[in-house]
Amino acid sequence: MRPNDGKSLQRVFEINTCLWGGMFNPIIPFFEKVPKWWDRHGSFYKARYIIDGFLDFFEPDFVVETEKGLAAKLDLPKEVTLQLDDMLMPATQRRKRRAYGMNVFELYKYLYQKEFKFVRRHEHRIVNVLPSEKKFTRFVSGLFGAFPAQDNFSYMYKAFKDAVDPDEIVLTAEQLITLYKGRYVSPLRLGYDKIDMHFSDLNMSTLFLLDANNTKDLMDFWNLRAVERNVLAIPIQWLENLSEFCKDFIVKSHVPLPNNPHGVMIHTTVQIPRSISEKEGDDLFNKYLKVNKPGAVSRRPCWYPSYWESVSDYVWNAERPLLTGKEKRLRPEMLDTMHSIIFDTLPPDFADEYGNECRWANVVQIDNRFYNTEIATVFPNNLRDPSFPDLSIGNKELSTTEGLVVFPRYKKRGEHWRLIDGASAFITWLGKQGIKAELSDAGKTTLQLIRALGGLNFINIIAHPELISLLNKMAHKQIKIQTQQGAVPKEYYGRTVEYATLEKLIHNINQSRRWAHFSLQSLINCNVINIGLEVKCTECDQWNWYPVESLSNILVCENCLKEYAFPKAQPTNRRLRWCYRAVGPFNKPDYASGAYTSALAVRFFSGMLGFIDTALTWSPGLNLTLSPTQKEEVDFSLWYQRRRSLRSHYKPNLVFGECKSFGKDTFKDRDIKRLETLASRFPGAILVFATMTETLSNNEKKLISSLALWGREFSDSGETRAPVVILTGTELFALHDLGSAWKEKGEKYSPFADNPHLHSGNVRLLADATQQLYLGLPSYDEWWEQKVERRRKKKSSRKEKGATKRQST
Repeated sequence: MRPNDGKSLQRVFEINTCLWGGMFNPIIPFFEKVPKWWDRHGSFYKARYIIDGFLDFFEPDFVVETEKGLAAKLDLPKEVTLQLDDMLMPATQRRKRRAYGMNVFELYKYLYQKEFKFVRRHEHRIVNVLPSEKKFTRFVSGLFGAFPAQDNFSYMYKAFKDAVDPDEIVLTAEQLITLYKGRYVSPLRLGYDKIDMHFSDLNMSTLFLLDANNTKDLMDFWNLRAVERNVLAIPIQWLENLSEFCKDFIVKSHVPLPNNPHGVMIHTTVQIPRSISEKEGDDLFNKYLKVNKPGAVSRRPCWYPSYWESVSDYVWNAERPLLTGKEKRLRPEMLDTMHSIIFDTLPPDFADEYGNECRWANVVQIDNRFYNTEIATVFPNNLRDPSFPDLSIGNKELSTTEGLVVFPRYKKRGEHWRLIDGASAFITWLGKQGIKAELSDAGKTTLQLIRALGGLNFINIIAHPELISLLNKMAHKQIKIQTQQGAVPKEYYGRTVEYATLEKLIHNINQSRRWAHFSLQSLINCNVINIGLEVKCTECDQWNWYPVESLSNILVCENCLKEYAFPKAQPTNRRLRWCYRAVGPFNKPDYASGAYTSALAVRFFSGMLGFIDTALTWSPGLNLTLSPTQKEEVDFSLWYQRRRSLRSHYKPNLVFGECKSFGKDTFKDRDIKRLETLASRFPGAILVFATMTETLSNNEKKLISSLALWGREFSDSGETRAPVVILTGTELFALHDLGSAWKEKGEKYSPFADNPHLHSGNVRLLADATQQLYLGLPSYDEWWEQKVERRRKKKSSRKEKGATKRQST
């Protein structure tokens, strides 16, 4: 909505009064150029960045235009764009026209049947508030709600009146105090009955000063109330009359925060509106709101909460509340090998069998942590491209930070979904970005390796450099075995290793591990190695290895291809030897074609970033065709998301990884350019360089540093181009979590290991830390300060040169 469109604002208030949960539908301002009133100190952001930030913060299911064509200017597809006329169903056209949203008519009918048709012992305190003057109409509508005046919608108010028999109040300053103190229920408040709300603002209260006749102030108040728990609107027209109430509210609200042992006190914030100057705000505060109680009140005179702006984990940032009508945990069975599932949807108890389009939303979170399958559980937010993902058969789902949103049309209808694996998800998604993708040979090996182990949770079984080195030597036929033939010792190089050698290695590894020990049995159970018998051929005198299940009386030599009898008469070390051999993908040379590093990197993101709840969709290596003449390869790809209980989840991060095994100077210039190309195509993507070595060469540091500094700059979308993460053997072979691994490494790592913010799983903070540790770069904050200082000196130098030139002239 345009911020000065008062007529549309009134309609928005009326429509949201008639929708279940309508009070939490945000009003997103639309402007093509940032106006001066938006930020008193001048905005550094472009209009499009601010509006897109609002959309990302509130994540609407649909965008409703107050003026046709506004959404098209934001590149929003028609599938998610509605008009104001789409929201309510007129009484005369209830069978002819579709409408969207859950009409409160059904809620009122339910409340009457369950509560209000009976004689109550206590008054219900439900009111319908009317303005005392016409100029206060929008203020009253935005604060308490209002029903449409048109005859076609008169049934809404009639239903409200018949169901709850409200008291009608004409609003004055004195009545406003009564309503605030008595906690009366207005139509807007009753409209979100049966919804549980979880806020994250620590019970703090806000007194929002506003001009009751200013549309911009009313819009700001509406959005602030949708995010914070307790926001009271204080019109400056009545501030003198409300002064004593406000001061008393501030003093009584200054109490200790419940269940907080650190003495934190709840305080009240006074929000100064954008419609008045900072000096006017100070004068009003000092004259009418200032109290003689230190710490009881604070002011926001110069700024309004920047919901559209991404901020660091180091500072508190606003979060929208989590709204839940009903919740249920399901364990649907897979119907077939294509991962098809059927589950029941959750309707509100008061919903009729049939009604509007998209009356309520079901948010589905796929939890794959305990199944070790490759099912995709996280997808990029798709408000701007709802064509992906496409899991539901018959309906479309919307991917948000909360989960996958579906809109059941009927109360008793279930959902039929066909889940997909991570590789298929990335291949499909990249295809919609104009990039042809297919599994690379290395990617296929990574997939085979993880499947052989039994899933991501079992990669820790091989997570040790000495064990991986041994497996690689076995694949290269470099295991040295001393044999004894007569009195002359001989050396035999094969792909096997004897029990004693393997047992000794595992014992030495476990000496340095307090728990989560390696075991020979786990390597066998997870299909890493297999026991067999080495038998010396009687024809060519060469050794052959046979798994136990393939032993027989007659054997075939793999060297001379001749048959020979099993040496039953000579079961000695001269003819027989029990040994282990790497099998499957672990028997591939070159560190399983790089699959070890890729698997360890995916494991790191799935559970090593501190004690946090994370979810990810992963894909092994892909060959990418960016254009007919440009082909690239990526070793792994992720959608990585941090999740939280009873709070909104974080936006998923897109991650691309380049992996190397052991060696020196393994990262080359072509590897840097490859990830830079992907970062240019996908601004904001996280770039990961993973190696099993613990240090980088000077040349590698130089190459990656140039990309890291480039990635710290801002893209056109307003976010950093590409945070670069470096993972070495320290991180890839971590036993439990990143913090513990860094503590064990000593003094250089201690400042980062003790940083509690890093344990939140923020990949951007991880990028900052690893760039300091392994590239020797300054922290992001230091780099930014140095950059600002250089700009300041450059600007000052230009001014001095200009002044000197004028003097000489």
